Order: sequence, then C-alpha cells, then structure tokens
Amino acid sequence: MKSSTQRERAREVLAKEAGYIRKPHGDRLRVALAFPNTYWVGMSNLGFQTVYRLFNAHEDVVCERVFLPPKQELAELLASGARLVTLESRNCLVLADEPAWATWLRETRAFLEQPSGAGTPFEELSPRECDLALLISEGLDNAQIAARLAISEKTVRNHVTRIFAKLGVETRAQAIVLAHRMRFGRTVEP
Repeated sequence: MKSSTQRERAREVLAKEAGYIRKPHGDRLRVALAFPNTYWVGMSNLGFQTVYRLFNAHEDVVCERVFLPPKQELAELLASGARLVTLESRNCLVLADEPAWATWLRETRAFLEQPSGAGTPFEELSPRECDLALLISEGLDNAQIAARLAISEKTVRNHVTRIFAKLGVETRAQAIVLAHRMRFGRTVEP
C-alpha cells in the first residue's frame, strides 16, 4: 500500500463526512490528533470528536486527524514503507529517519520548554492546581487525572473549575493552548 493510496482513501472518507474542518496551515499551531484504531472506531469516540472540535475552535490552531487503516491493510502499509496521512490535508507524518525529523524535534522541544513561569497566569495556581494543570495540558481527562492523583473525579472537577477561573479560560482546549503558549509544563529532555 502506497502513501498515494492512503491519500486517496482520506479523500474518499472526507467526501462522505459532514462537519470536518479544513483550515490553511499558515502560521497556525499544527496538531495531528492520532487515534490508535480505524476511522470508524475513532469517530465513534465522542471524546475524540470533542477534542478535534475544541482545538479547531481556536483561530490560531489547525487540528487534523490520523487513523490506522484496517488490520489487513496495516501490515501491507508497514511492509511497503508507506506512511500514515492526515485526513484533512492528506500530509504524511514525519518519521524519525527523515531529514525533517530533526527540525520537527527541535521545534517541538522549543514549544514545550518550561520557562521560569514569572508573569504568567499559572503563577496564580496553587501547587496542587499546577499538578492538575500539567495533567490537563498533557490531554488527560478528569477520570485519568483522578486515577493518577488518587483523588475523586468530583475533586478534580472542583480543581478544574478553579484553574479555569484563574487562567481565564472556559474549555480544556483553551487551557492546553494557553499552557503551550506560556510554555507551562516540564522541560523535554534530549
């Protein structure tokens, strides 16, 4: 299976889909939202659909989706060396052995670096709220955060409400984008 076949399949899928979002990349933050299963399984996941819409609700973010092909085609795809493509732009994902990988890695690390935090809304958060904000910025939902921190989901909801108020955001996507803009989080080690 060739990448051109993947592109054609992506085109066919989008021709049947209502409500997908296509934006020019320009200077926007580009996000590839990958689901570790087929399109049909991924699109039946309300959380996946919600994250896709929330990211794309921001003018300065373009979020595209990536899915695995059916199992019988996946082995052929891997054997042929073809690559997965995003549905919306049908661009291939960059692989670690390609020249563009070093640029991507450098840009990603720069994007994720942690500054001192001075002068950001995050310095208003308590240490516990910072823990939760970091987990939110990693894309965890309330149940995952509750399990990770060994607290109840209700406690997580209460913390999230206070965090959003302090950050001046209304959604998880807004909090994630703000966290990345302010470079809140852990420094990525080489």
